[in-house]
Amino acid sequence: FSTDERLLLTLGRLVERKGVRWFVGNVLPKLPEDVRYLVAGSGPEEAAIRAAGEAAGVSGRLHLLGSVDEEMKELLLRGADLFIQPNVPVVGDMEGFGLVTVEAATRGTVVVAASLEGLTDAVVDGETGILLRPADPGVWVPALTDLLEDGSGRQELGRRFADSARRLYGEER
Repeated sequence: FSTDERLLLTLGRLVERKGVRWFVGNVLPKLPEDVRYLVAGSGPEEAAIRAAGEAAGVSGRLHLLGSVDEEMKELLLRGADLFIQPNVPVVGDMEGFGLVTVEAATRGTVVVAASLEGLTDAVVDGETGILLRPADPGVWVPALTDLLEDGSGRQELGRRFADSARRLYGEER
């Protein structure tokens, strides 16, 4: 990747409720061309995510990395411009506590997550991350675009969110 590209990251099991396929089909095509979406993880949605990328014309901006080791996970969490958790409601399959959002926040990466289920326990809106209405591209596209356009503001927000996440979820807590 070049230094001119901006990186979004999702890390976790590729199942429908994680919203990756929805994000690839409905949000990524509306983001600036220099935005790349890195997806680390594996699961039953992988082929559907890849197909959604092809159908939306964003295959070149979508990077399915498969399962990653702890070293690569750390590099990804620290190197992404934004950590995205775009969960969508799925009947009978609810998200538990969003631990990976806490991991991203404590590393200073701004977290943007769906305001849904266990994610609302892990992400304190405006304090450890940003919560957005699930499955609404009209909310996600402008929010992500604004965050991506304001590099210095995003970095300051990341530092503030990291401090709050460490205070709320650090090992001593």
